[in-house]
Parts: sequence; C-alpha cells; structure tokens
Amino acid sequence: MENYTEIDQAYTFLKSQEGVLSSGLRRDIAEGGIRVLHHVAYVRKEITAGAGTIDLITNTTDKVDGLSTFNGVKLNSGEAVVFNAIAVGYKQNATKVSPASLGYSSTEIPALRNAILMVSQGNRKLVELPLLDLIRADRDMVKPEDRYYNLNDWYVLADDQPITLQLKFPEGVALPVGANIFDYLEVLFKGYTTIRNV
Repeated sequence: MENYTEIDQAYTFLKSQEGVLSSGLRRDIAEGGIRVLHHVAYVRKEITAGAGTIDLITNTTDKVDGLSTFNGVKLNSGEAVVFNAIAVGYKQNATKVSPASLGYSSTEIPALRNAILMVSQGNRKLVELPLLDLIRADRDMVKPEDRYYNLNDWYVLADDQPITLQLKFPEGVALPVGANIFDYLEVLFKGYTTIRNV
C-alpha cells in the first residue's frame, strides 16, 4: 500500500496485539477512541560496578522527565508502547550525579559490550540482544536516528502488566571499579505510544 506510513503500521500492529492489552484499552481501540503518537520510552540509571543481572526498572522507578518514562514496572492502564528500534548509551563520570544530567554515547568496555539487554512481559520475550549491537558507535552517527538499532519488526509493551527490563553481564565479568568511576546507562525504545482521541 503506497501511503501506508510507519504510524499506520504501528497502529495496525497494536490492534493485532489486542490479546495482550488490558480490557479497557481493547475496548477503547474497538470504539475508535485511541490513536498512536510518536514516542521514545526510556530509562537512565546508575550501574556503577555493574555485574550479574541488573534490573533497570523496579517498583521504585519514578516517571521523571529526563530520567524515566516508566512509573514502577508497569505502564499505566490505557498506555501501551509500540516500538521497532532500540538504542543504548553509556557514560562514565568522575562524580556521582543525576543520570539525567549526562550526555550518553558509545563505549569500548568489554564487560558492557558483551552484556545482554533482556526485555520481557510475563511469558513474552521481547528482546534479548547483546549491547554490542545496541550501543551505536559515535562515528557511525550521521543523523539522530542512526543511534538506534532497527529491530526489523514491531513489539509492544502492554499496559497494566509488569515489565522486566534487565542488563545481564557475562558470568564472572563486571564493570571496572575504582576511585572516581561512576557508570551510567540509558536505554531507549523508539516508536509510538497510545493516546486518547479528544
């Protein structure tokens, strides 16, 4: 279909995934009360001395501009995110600061590049990819979207269901530890979010 835009694809995919959405959101979609809007869901977090498996969002994660679009481990009822690209950024800083105050880029630290990003909801595994793929080299960036890894498919973070977002380091491997070494990570999901028609 010649005029079938990405936003149309996202909305069509969302409707095809109604079985995993809340009953309220399914009803709103069926009644034509929902559309999708460009959106990047993200979380930024300190991961100093990271090793083992780190939960990037927890029940205490707050939805704060610049820090996270997640409020706890669930999206609010009626709020689903459809995405088809992911980016991961890293920053090492000499002092402990808010993760929202930093600029993120690539890294050559083997422990991090060999770690795996895992995203799931219940028994639905959405992403399990090495950061080697997801951390885009700065020299390869020509335009902002170049920082994203294209998943070549659509995925949905459903509303009102726990999300598991984890960083898993290889066994026996950890980020370097030392004085004045503080490590920070950002994870971004590029796509669309649901919004109520007005």
